[in-house]
Amino acid sequence: YKKINGDLSRLEAKDIFDLARSGDKFSIGIVDFFCEYMAEGLGMLLNIVNPEIIIFTGGVARAGDVLLDGIKKYLSKYALGMTMENLKISFGELNEEAGIKGAAALVIKK
Repeated sequence: YKKINGDLSRLEAKDIFDLARSGDKFSIGIVDFFCEYMAEGLGMLLNIVNPEIIIFTGGVARAGDVLLDGIKKYLSKYALGMTMENLKISFGELNEEAGIKGAAALVIKK
């Protein structure tokens, strides 16, 4: 609340992840809640598709290890063990530009 000077319209996910990283207990609770639900969704994906790699990109990827550690904490609760044996979880390199560059790649003819 102090970081955004009480103006909730300025609150962004980045603020919550930054505060969690710095040890703010309220923000840690929010991130933990988010990570469990993200792990539940990823667990369903793993159980159905069984991909070799999951790549986070865009703004959420900037959360870094706070996000990754939280998801790993809960993932085994929702995903079958065999789906996690050789699973790699990584962050994309394009961040917020991934969507626009992907769209551009679809329309640009070489």
